[in-house]
Amino acid sequence: MTSLVLHAFAPLDGPAAPLARHQIQLLWAACGDVLGMDARVPGSPLRIMPSDWRGGPRVAAIAARERPGDGLRPAERSRDGGFGPAGGGFRAILRRDRDVLVLSAVLTGGDDAGWVEMDRWLDDAAAGGVDALIGTARVYRAPSAHPDRPPDRAALPQFATQTGWQDDRIRFGDHACGWELSPRQDTRRERRLVVTGPEANLTALTWGAGEDELPPLARYLRHAGVLRYLYRIWTGDQRRIGSMREPGIDRARLAAEAARLSGMLGIAAGSLRELSEAAAAARSRGDGGLDPVTDDRRFGHWLTRQLDDASTALENLRRAPAAPASAPPGGTPPAGPWPAASDPAPERPATSGGSSAGSRTAPPDPARWDAPTAGSSAGPWPAAPDPVAEVPQPSRPGSPRHALRMMFTVDAVGYSANDADGRDLMQRRILHVVTEALGEMSLALTDTDRQVAGDGISVILPANIDLPRALAHLLHGTAVALRAERDRYATPLRLRMGASLGKIRPAALGYSDSTIIETNRLVDSAALRTVLEADPALLLAALISDRLYPHTVADGNARLDAADFTETPVMIKSYKARAWLWTPK
Repeated sequence: MTSLVLHAFAPLDGPAAPLARHQIQLLWAACGDVLGMDARVPGSPLRIMPSDWRGGPRVAAIAARERPGDGLRPAERSRDGGFGPAGGGFRAILRRDRDVLVLSAVLTGGDDAGWVEMDRWLDDAAAGGVDALIGTARVYRAPSAHPDRPPDRAALPQFATQTGWQDDRIRFGDHACGWELSPRQDTRRERRLVVTGPEANLTALTWGAGEDELPPLARYLRHAGVLRYLYRIWTGDQRRIGSMREPGIDRARLAAEAARLSGMLGIAAGSLRELSEAAAAARSRGDGGLDPVTDDRRFGHWLTRQLDDASTALENLRRAPAAPASAPPGGTPPAGPWPAASDPAPERPATSGGSSAGSRTAPPDPARWDAPTAGSSAGPWPAAPDPVAEVPQPSRPGSPRHALRMMFTVDAVGYSANDADGRDLMQRRILHVVTEALGEMSLALTDTDRQVAGDGISVILPANIDLPRALAHLLHGTAVALRAERDRYATPLRLRMGASLGKIRPAALGYSDSTIIETNRLVDSAALRTVLEADPALLLAALISDRLYPHTVADGNARLDAADFTETPVMIKSYKARAWLWTPK
């Protein structure tokens, strides 16, 4: 029998807490008024309404309610005194998990109700709003003795899904699998997953057997949600933090802001650690593309680095307020095997069945917040993301219009030999490898300018990067990423690469000028095709233009040995030049 689990997470501390707590209270009340859970859970000491929404033990269940299913046995208390699985009907439990309030609800379907109907009922229950929450997650459970394949998409509600989600399978132990359906936007408030496996495994994974402790998947989603919540707030902080580079800025204000960022860093580091522990408890591992668990971990590591850098930069400004060197660093996080969304629009449009949890809001507008002052008691939990204002993503490193910029083009070997599905998969694999290489430079895909072709992509790097370091990370990072992803697919991805340096000019169809022409000619050259044909095991062959080589290799590079480059003439169409061939060892 299919079922649907909801987990909603609200902060208990900080300026956002009152509104978030109010929304959780409305959602809890709707579990009774809308979903009919107006009975106490048999055998449980928990009452329907909590006596204290904030106090009590730091980790504890504080309320529970249910609507028994027609003709189904109510869940019995387990031998160890735990909450036990829902035996039918609907059930909800409210927990305090340290500084977060967690509402969990399970809806069990029947002959006349499936995921579509249950999803609509949750939409109705969440009509009071969830935009102040840390986040929500909906888990669609499909009991199956053969969990290797996801359920039919037609059985699921109509909502936006991540392209290629079927390829990014997660295994939970030996008997359950999961897939994340929702678009993996960096600011996402709502996550949707589908899990399959034996009923007992799904219950232990998503609902648990004890009252007080969160089940493994809910614990994981709670900490992943905190990381995304902090990112939304930190993104909104960029405008205000940037204003602090002005000469004569008040030292106390800088100290307060640095302390606030340091507090956020502590929360992020703790959540990243707990996220890894929860993933281990769920025995989760990727089994396909860049799975959501790996994506969350990388995002968490990136966010902690950004918060650490920003806090350190503010402290440096505080020590030298008369002549600050630069604004604190900004940035956008590493993408998975898909473009990170820079549009701060809602993650999912409302469906005809009702407003979706997470579809009402956008990232915050820091201009609407008061800057902290010395002695502020706001703590590390910042103000709630504003549900009506939008803020742009942090601007990428400056790229003057006429500055010289390094760029590269990659092209896949054997792309046209694939069918439509194979070409779609190859595009995702190319994008994954490129984002991995950019990550080695501490860049995200959204930090760059891009021009995409079906079988490849041209990437224009920011103007203020360290060229020798960037080329070294590009070459070695691409080679490492190709080797890593080779083990996940029957056919290895093999790339031709061309890299150059010059001016880049926007044009009607993307970008123009001799530099982008040059990288495309290098990629199409006979030299690269010949070396790849001669060695079927070779995954990458790159040509570095004679314009880029002197700035990155010829004058010395600790990460690149000039002896590894071979001078190579390139002649294709009207292009004739010298380039430098590199292949990984």
